[in-house]
Amino acid sequence: MWILFRVVVAAAAFAARLTGRFRRRRGVPTAVGDATVLLAQRTGFNREVHYSIGVDLEASVWFRLQRETDRDRWFKRVGLATEIQTGDEDFDKFVYVVSDHPMFASLLERSKEARGLISELLWAGITRIEYGGGVLWCSMKRKPSEHELSLVARLGKAMAPLQDDSSSPFADPFLRKALAIEGVVWSIAAYAGSSLLVTLSLPEIYLTDASYLLPGLCIAAGLFALLLAGVAVLMRGSSRGHRLVIESAVVLAFALPCAGIQIFDDVNRGLDSSEVKIRTNRSECQKLVSVNSGRRRGPRTTVTHWLHVSGSGEGITLPSPVRFPGQCEHAPRGALATFTIGRGALGGAWYRTITVGDFTWSPP
Repeated sequence: MWILFRVVVAAAAFAARLTGRFRRRRGVPTAVGDATVLLAQRTGFNREVHYSIGVDLEASVWFRLQRETDRDRWFKRVGLATEIQTGDEDFDKFVYVVSDHPMFASLLERSKEARGLISELLWAGITRIEYGGGVLWCSMKRKPSEHELSLVARLGKAMAPLQDDSSSPFADPFLRKALAIEGVVWSIAAYAGSSLLVTLSLPEIYLTDASYLLPGLCIAAGLFALLLAGVAVLMRGSSRGHRLVIESAVVLAFALPCAGIQIFDDVNRGLDSSEVKIRTNRSECQKLVSVNSGRRRGPRTTVTHWLHVSGSGEGITLPSPVRFPGQCEHAPRGALATFTIGRGALGGAWYRTITVGDFTWSPP
């Protein structure tokens, strides 16, 4: 049931990431001479206001333009990024073109006006010029001037020849790959997030921490290397290749440790049918209360129960004490404790059930 839930969450994240790429922003129409632009603003996490100037454009391309950085140049030198070159040396050194669509490359090569307007806007304080369908947006961190509004309106006219192209947006040879990679990476992040609560309970499910942590982290390391290598190979020759490598590395570095441990747990317990029963002659419950007083929101009290037992069977020895997920202090001292152990399909021994007196616990 929980495995199906995590798979559904991952699939939903995949779909949300893909549809989010084509979600259109809205703006307030503003007259600029004989043209109309759209104005939009949003407040960031640090309460800083970001402004966007848009102009209507219906084209079958996708692109993003911004200042070229030393990082962009380094990735081009090592071959992880290949950018459109227009033949205009000043433009090519100053502007990084994130697009692989042949129609857009052709427009930049032949339109000196478009190159000039793009350069002037980026010099003026525009941080990003991007188009993903419907509206060409120019973003900046301050309120735009009338001159900048007119520059965006002129840029919209300079980009108008893109509307004559009737090809599919996927004529860009790397767009489908980029969308698929982003969907997969963020699906893994969603899978890890949806399994976090179960992962936090694993110390109570497995006999030892090493039995699930080490193999889970090994799975995570293997997937990290495999996925990053796959991204680099698939996006080699693309202008957005290095950005996808960096984004994927950051997201996977946070998500894969939890996802790797959860994958191990899903396989180890899901495919395990073994049962080993171990009965102890006596048990003793110890209740430990710890108070963390260093928290800003006030002290937090944590209560854990430890069951002191001794027993083994069929090559499995119980650790002592056992962290018990229930309130075992109500059980009579010396009460019989019964442990049903699964060996694990991948070798990670885990508690199927723990019974102390009248109380029986089983993992989620």
